[in-house]
Amino acid sequence: MMAHRTRILPIAAVLAAGMLAVPAFAQTAGGTAPPPSAAPAPMQPGMNGAAPAAAFPQATMTKAGHALRDVMAINRSYGSKLAQTPDAAGKRQLIAEAKQQAQGAIARHGLTIAEYRQVLASAQQNPAVRQQLLSAAGLPAAAQK
Repeated sequence: MMAHRTRILPIAAVLAAGMLAVPAFAQTAGGTAPPPSAAPAPMQPGMNGAAPAAAFPQATMTKAGHALRDVMAINRSYGSKLAQTPDAAGKRQLIAEAKQQAQGAIARHGLTIAEYRQVLASAQQNPAVRQQLLSAAGLPAAAQK
């Protein structure tokens, strides 16, 4: 049981970082970003409600994985800058820059913010979607288990 939890933690951290990036920056900067979609993906016929189906084309998953990788890099970069910035005005400026960078990264990969959030929300609820997203992000195999 403990080994299972240990393997889930890196996945949860990755998804949380990607999921919260744009909304967190928006809320901290005083923006009004809507919360990520938490609606479950449609069920596949004959699954008896066991798990939501992956409702995204492979191209969308690939785009979302690449965007997730970029947003995580932006989070790391700006997170360290925020930690080193003592004044509130400087922090607000960095947050605004990070939000803009994250939104640009998502758009460069051909997704809207809503599409990106929808994929991440589905990945949080569905292990198959999560695995597909982490693979598309190019994360090491150890982080995907």
